Order: sequence, then C-alpha cells, then structure tokens
Amino acid sequence: MEKEITFSIREYRSVLLSLWRTLSGNAQGEYDWELCDAFADMCDGIFRETVLRPHGIAGVNKAKQYDRFPAEISRLICVPAPQERTFLISKHEEGRLHWEIAVLPPERWTFFFVDLYDFELNRPDRNFAYILTRAVSTEPTETRAGFYALLPADTTRVMFRRDG
Repeated sequence: MEKEITFSIREYRSVLLSLWRTLSGNAQGEYDWELCDAFADMCDGIFRETVLRPHGIAGVNKAKQYDRFPAEISRLICVPAPQERTFLISKHEEGRLHWEIAVLPPERWTFFFVDLYDFELNRPDRNFAYILTRAVSTEPTETRAGFYALLPADTTRVMFRRDG
C-alpha cells in the first residue's frame, strides 16, 4: 500500500531554499565547506520533521547530503510525470559521478528517493531543482546495475510504501 507524500517533499524543498539563501549570506569565502556541512546536518532534521514525522514514518534515515555514494530510502518511491522519459543518469568515472542524458522508460525502472539535489553547492541561488534517486530495473533480464538518476523536483510525485 502506498501513500502520496509529494506535498511534504515540496515543503522540505521550500524550507531548504529559504534556509540556504539565508545561510549563504554568511559564507566565509567562495567555497565555505564548513557552511555546507552545517547546512547538510540541518537538512537531516528538517527532512525528519517535514517529511517523516508528519506521516508516522519511523526507522528511516536519509543519507547525508554530500555522501559520495548516498543510499536510497527504499520505502520512498519517486514517480516521474507521465511525459518524462529523458533523465540525467550517473556514470562513475575515476571515483566521481558524471551525468549523461538517457532515455529510461519509467515502467521498466523503480526510482527510490535519496535526497533533493543541486549541482552548485556554494551558490547563494541554489534551487534544488532535482530529486536524486537510485534507479533500479524492474526487468529481471536487465544487466545494467542500479545507478543514480535525477528527476525534476517540480513534476515528480513521491510515494511512501508502507510495506517496504
């Protein structure tokens, strides 16, 4: 059984936008990694209070925002808009994530929520335009291992799977 929690994810995003814009005004230089780390720590609590707690979701932890290979939350399923078929997907090169465009038929993939995503970690105008997901094939014959995929935050629905 699934319950839609898209509204809570969007509320989480809204709080992050406001908080980051406030905090980024206090940056101690162009690349203030201490500020980014502090922000990531705050994101965990905000996620817990705006997404998990209102829906009675317990026993779930979100990956740290800047983990190198963050883990998905298997009970949160992201559903792209019906017209969405082209996504940015991850490709590992030299221990780093690189992004490429790929066509993925959503009916053949399950997208598990990881976190909101933005390419620019230090810009004051970050917008968290994407949901970082872990894409896992629903086809038993698919030889490609799971990978990260970015889904548009504005059009993606997020479902909580109670039995997962």
